Amino acid sequence: MEKYVVPLMIVEEMGTVVGKTRLQKIACIVEARAQETHAFSSGLQFTLHLHGPFSRELASLVDGWVRDGVLEEKLNYTPMGHPQYSYYLSDEGSETLRRMLAEVRDPERLRSVIHDVLEGSGWLPLPDLVKQAYAAHATLSEVGKHSSQTP
Repeated sequence: MEKYVVPLMIVEEMGTVVGKTRLQKIACIVEARAQETHAFSSGLQFTLHLHGPFSRELASLVDGWVRDGVLEEKLNYTPMGHPQYSYYLSDEGSETLRRMLAEVRDPERLRSVIHDVLEGSGWLPLPDLVKQAYAAHATLSEVGKHSSQTP
């Protein structure tokens, strides 16, 4: 369930997430922090991509939520003419998140980790956020190595 709840909670906490890249990087950092602290795992897998860690599954979830009206998507263009998408929860998305949170084991722990990550990283300039996401991905790789080793 965390796989679905975490990205929606990020959007809820931020109000509006400007950029697909920003959402991807924040979700990666949240996953790394959660695994480091043994708080939870969203189960989202991140691989290195053109602009840092990327989850195909998260991209598919976002596209589906936009299609289903859970997330609202707004297209703007940067001063250089590049497309930039912004995301926010629709009323239906807020209700969907509320229902999902009722099924999560420890929603306050989720909220705490997400809040801490956003407080430290959520509003960073994108190049700085990408650097933090690379570091988080390295942490995920280390955690994965340790958890896959048998004593």
